[in-house]
Amino acid sequence: MYQAFCIHTSLVIEILKQVEQPSAFPARVDKLKQPQAEGAFVDIKQEEQWLEAEIKKACDLLKQQTEFQNLPGRIYSSAVHQSLQPLKGWLEKQWQLLLSLSGKKRFLAVVETDADLAEESNFSWSDIRERAQAILQHTQETIAAEAEDETAAKDTKQLIKSLFKQYDATNDVLTRRAIIHLLRNNFKVRRKPEKPEKVQEWLEGKRVEIDRLEGQVPRLPRPRNLFPEQAYNQGLEELIPYPLSDVAVSKRMAWLFHYRVLIWFFLIYTKSLEKSPQLDYCLLHQVRAEVERGEAQFFEWHDSVSAKIDQFLTIPKSLPYPIYFGGDDLRSWHLNKEGKICFKLNGLGDYLFEVRCDRRQLGIVKYFLQDWQTQNNNKGEYSGGLTLLRSAELLLKPTSSRQNVDPPSVHDRQAVVAGYKLSLHCTHDTDYLTRLGLERVRQRKIANQLKSLTEKQAKLTKQQAKLQQLEQEMQHKQTGTSAERSKRHIQRLEQIEKLKQSISYLQAAIQAELERPRPKLERLQESKLFQRADRPLYEGVAHLFIGVCLDLEQHLVVTVVDAMRRKVLTKRIVKQIMGKHYPLLQRYRHLREEHSKQRQQDQKVGRHNRLSETRLGEQVAYAIANGLVALAQQYKVSTIVLPLTKGWRERLYCQLVARAKIKCNGSKKAMARYTKQYGKRLHQWDYNRLSQAIETEAQTVGIAVIFERLELQTDAEQDDQQVNSFELAVQIAIATYDSLQA
Repeated sequence: MYQAFCIHTSLVIEILKQVEQPSAFPARVDKLKQPQAEGAFVDIKQEEQWLEAEIKKACDLLKQQTEFQNLPGRIYSSAVHQSLQPLKGWLEKQWQLLLSLSGKKRFLAVVETDADLAEESNFSWSDIRERAQAILQHTQETIAAEAEDETAAKDTKQLIKSLFKQYDATNDVLTRRAIIHLLRNNFKVRRKPEKPEKVQEWLEGKRVEIDRLEGQVPRLPRPRNLFPEQAYNQGLEELIPYPLSDVAVSKRMAWLFHYRVLIWFFLIYTKSLEKSPQLDYCLLHQVRAEVERGEAQFFEWHDSVSAKIDQFLTIPKSLPYPIYFGGDDLRSWHLNKEGKICFKLNGLGDYLFEVRCDRRQLGIVKYFLQDWQTQNNNKGEYSGGLTLLRSAELLLKPTSSRQNVDPPSVHDRQAVVAGYKLSLHCTHDTDYLTRLGLERVRQRKIANQLKSLTEKQAKLTKQQAKLQQLEQEMQHKQTGTSAERSKRHIQRLEQIEKLKQSISYLQAAIQAELERPRPKLERLQESKLFQRADRPLYEGVAHLFIGVCLDLEQHLVVTVVDAMRRKVLTKRIVKQIMGKHYPLLQRYRHLREEHSKQRQQDQKVGRHNRLSETRLGEQVAYAIANGLVALAQQYKVSTIVLPLTKGWRERLYCQLVARAKIKCNGSKKAMARYTKQYGKRLHQWDYNRLSQAIETEAQTVGIAVIFERLELQTDAEQDDQQVNSFELAVQIAIATYDSLQA
């Protein structure tokens, strides 16, 4: 089994190397940046499809090599899956970075013109406010009419797109200033005029955001390494050599060899005893002082080594990649003579795996066994899309969970047996656990299939009409010079050819689905439901909502709101929500303070220590989530509204840096003290992890979770109309209810 893991991991590493090394991948990434100046970007879906095709092509080439020949098909498909996920995530991050940077630059360029427009005009505050109100109302009505949906009028993307279009289409100064007012105030009309110093601070914050985004370069995923010793030796060889092409220079600087040897020994000492590389830096600075008279080649080497020393002590992951399986790949579920649940895996021969789990997981595993036996004994009567098991990963885990204990080598059979345990991570949907939930899943799948077929048919009809229009235009007499007519003719021919290819593809996809012996839609409609408990689904009161506001001091505050009557039923802080588990949060805060002090000491001497409070943080997050769900059940709440926090921490930090620049008059030391004093609260809690925990626990019970955008502020000076966190929680709950009722 351990050989299968090693071969699978080696295949993933080789695929990543082959995809990243050729010039095609960097060139494809550069293609994302090319349309940035024009404000349009290539389709990210096409890039993801290209990436998947390249990974499959690399895998097919590696199949021809001796070491990767005649492997089970599951190993190949799992290697493609494990290679695709990190590269796809990197590509999406690069894409989001480019989109965000382009949008922020466009936004800032428009808003900065307000100062020049103010000098050219003499409009009063009431004039700008009235025009802004009229533009906002007209824009929302237009968007709602075009989309035939009133809720679309509050879509931020549609609003900003429409306002930018109106700004470019007009030269009226009052209209432009009103549009800028809406853009700067999050599509709202202020009651009081803005203070000039606050406007300047806000603009500076946006400039800081752009500068920080331009400095972000997503790193390509670092593959795992099954041979950490070789990686260490290779890194040491790359770090130490100082090539001198000129013989005369080599003789003149021969004394450098002794310093290089000393640095090499200190690095080995540092690695073996986990000490700090401070001595290496001292030697490096001493060498620099002796070569101060000027050797350009040396200084290039010095700059590269300084950066490499910091990365040298980072330990690459040496565990093999997990092997990915679909839900149908786990087969032959049965009970052995001892009553233990056993199964086999496709692609791993006749290996028999025995399940060993705790009581909390045993009920789920029994459903896996029951579903497979039911489907296997009654073929054609049950749909595989309704089984509880969706996917699984087989992986090796070290038996010791301590961070300071190195895992044994995966190439030593005895060490693997003694130091690792075989684990299976399964994914399932909680809706599949009850009969009513399973029926709801089936209806949702049927609706999605019908929607997919309808959209394909509508797209096909639209493209056929467009093709017919282009063919008719080709028959009419063209105007203009012969060169212009020829150019337009070629462009239309290219459009017609692309449309014909797209129409042919859609027709083939629709026909293939309809000509199946048993189409997926028919199978879902006629399939029987697996045996499940008849527990009733959770039903909350439709107009009772919980509004959650993430607070920098309290972590979060909660309000239970009767949104229809605009009445607050109760308020809770994190201490009341956690109850008896509140000491976990206190322990977490204390541990973070200790780790923060230790990191400061380590950074002073260049020591690398991996201090983490992740596990305790997860316990705290789920304790808060459980308390929040219990509160929702107590009041029969139907929906929990969480704030959408994507990028809010970065925005608040940039505003903090901007305020520091203005208050400290450019003094870097004063700015550092200011940002350290007020910025500590921004990084004391992982709000994304907390939101995910709340969403997971709520979905387990059957409570709906909705994410809404909410502007958070750092202190009371930032806005004259700022309200406290409880009022923000009430507002977000009522606003969500109103949007659902619209």
